[in-house]
Amino acid sequence: MIARRDRTRRDPRAGDAMTAASIVSRRRLLAWAAVLAVVAAAGCAKSRAIRKASNPPDVAFRKITIRGWSASGLEWELSADQVEVGSGRRVTVMKDLRRAALMRGGKPEVEVSARQVRVDNETHDLELAGGVTLRTAAGLEVKAAALRWIARLDRLQSDGPAQMRLGEARLDTPLAIYDAVGKRLVCPRGIRVVSPASTLRADRLVAEVETRELRLAGDVRMRMRVQDFETALAGEAGRKSPLQQLTPLLGLPRGRHG
Repeated sequence: MIARRDRTRRDPRAGDAMTAASIVSRRRLLAWAAVLAVVAAAGCAKSRAIRKASNPPDVAFRKITIRGWSASGLEWELSADQVEVGSGRRVTVMKDLRRAALMRGGKPEVEVSARQVRVDNETHDLELAGGVTLRTAAGLEVKAAALRWIARLDRLQSDGPAQMRLGEARLDTPLAIYDAVGKRLVCPRGIRVVSPASTLRADRLVAEVETRELRLAGDVRMRMRVQDFETALAGEAGRKSPLQQLTPLLGLPRGRHG
């Protein structure tokens, strides 16, 4: 009996080995479970993102014209091949724009070409994007990557740099603002005006679009050829320009300026 009892007695070292193996196995299972949980969470997040991205708009139309957003006697007329009203009906997106015109008294005052317009249905603000070009009835042309119409201020402003033309002058500015009520162009962050005879830089520009009057402020610098400067300063026909009258004092050759 004593010998049989000794043969069936467990080796304590074997028990310790089994306990260690069990701990390792549990740790491995926990590690795999954590990895699977992370993968599952990522898959769920991706699935939610795909579902969100593929959500169709609430309402969609084809080839529609809408009017509205009046302020101070101004009204927008927008036509597009595709119109979508987003979730909550807060934003209307107009794609493949055929016409965007700012009207006054039923007549177009500003025409804008763009590929897309986003309309805030609460504030009546517009965001025009995609090769935007603005033209006014008075001859001002503005090109920018995007333009914003701020309804409460009755103004259009560029979303970034803009290139403009007014008559023969070409203007470049970091920010262009068109005051639709006053028919006034404001460039508050600097301006460069290039014309056939001169180049001008200033810290600020205000241009009356209809009268073509430009008002400059801040550090104003101008480059012009002497001949063009004389022509610009010349008075009535037959009278010498101020620069020609100063020729004797400047010591310049009379034959060239007389």
